[in-house]
Amino acid sequence: MPSKYDPLSRHLESLDATAWQATFRDIERVLGFQLSASARNHRPWWANDRSHSHAPAWMDVGWETSEVDMSAETLVFRRASTSEHRNSAPTVQPSRESVSLSSTGEKESSTMTTIERPNKNALNEALDVYRDAMRAFIIRYLERQFGDRIKDRIGDAVGDEFFERLSKNGRSIEGTIDIKDFRKLIDRYWKITFAPALNGDKDKLDSLLESIVDARNEAAHPDTRDMKPKYVERRTAYIADILGQINESEAVRAVEGIRGQLFAHSYGIGRIAEERREYEVTQPSRRFRPSTILDEHTGFDIGHLMGALSQNRPIFHSEEDFAHSIGSLIQETMPDYPVRLMHQLPHEDRSMYLDVWLPADGIAIQLRHATQKLELDWDDVSFELKAHGAQDLTRYDLLRDIQRLEH
Repeated sequence: MPSKYDPLSRHLESLDATAWQATFRDIERVLGFQLSASARNHRPWWANDRSHSHAPAWMDVGWETSEVDMSAETLVFRRASTSEHRNSAPTVQPSRESVSLSSTGEKESSTMTTIERPNKNALNEALDVYRDAMRAFIIRYLERQFGDRIKDRIGDAVGDEFFERLSKNGRSIEGTIDIKDFRKLIDRYWKITFAPALNGDKDKLDSLLESIVDARNEAAHPDTRDMKPKYVERRTAYIADILGQINESEAVRAVEGIRGQLFAHSYGIGRIAEERREYEVTQPSRRFRPSTILDEHTGFDIGHLMGALSQNRPIFHSEEDFAHSIGSLIQETMPDYPVRLMHQLPHEDRSMYLDVWLPADGIAIQLRHATQKLELDWDDVSFELKAHGAQDLTRYDLLRDIQRLEH
């Protein structure tokens, strides 16, 4: 089954040299699409580790990565040793990216159609970042505590399967620890090793760790359907939460970048318009409330709204432009849903306004459009933004916004 990284495999196989020095842009040109945020922000993405969904693209054709420079965005692909280099075609594993569809009239012939699953892909990328960061964190603290006895201590917590995996895959101790092992290790050595480092609510941490294990199992399921965006968004939020607790700021940024890409892909205007059309056919008597912006059970989701807005407007001239764009998005997706901009509050101070007021649900939104100096052209429009400093007056305005919301 084909993978979206197959173009890289074919390119490496076509090379006569034993090494290829490439930039990330070179690789993107070969692939035909942009690398993920974690590829640019997280060094372990480039590790020669087959448990990464993308690493077989070079490893299965006899190449390895080396000399990865994240700041310069360069690396070197080198041919593996002759004993490891397989000239025959590698065994093809079932792909999560595609499904074979046979035509009705010609059963002997079949066509291959790639099924895009951006939500599942995003979760798998975030899980790769999480696994690598947590492995390094756990090993670092266990080595401080147990030194050379670390292998036995891990075995005590995980069980004999750890030693079986270690001997079977021939990798390092760190590379053998799996996502499902994290809670066992932290729970076993909580008081003497991890409590001082994490210094948090252990019950909440246990719940997050188990939720991520469940998410990994869901993402690994060989299903042709994509995962629900809200499920993936919440699980990537859990991942970012734990990575923040272990002070892996680079990994947090990588996961937040993945979440941002997920919002952009899953919550665009076109998707909401399709959802509205389907809703009007199946439930014509009810008011449309897209799950991507307003949820009947959980209320207003500002993150999903911003993700949808970013598809059409990643930059704004002013706070008024920002408010107008939010109002336009809501009106476009829900024509019958009332939106009030610059809504005057019934207050003795007649100059008190709300930026955005949604009376049907009693939702008030105040906007802050603080910017850095920027000049650029986007979509045939010129933008010139000023640099806003942290003056006392700006902080006063923020407090006034909070007062409006409380009122």
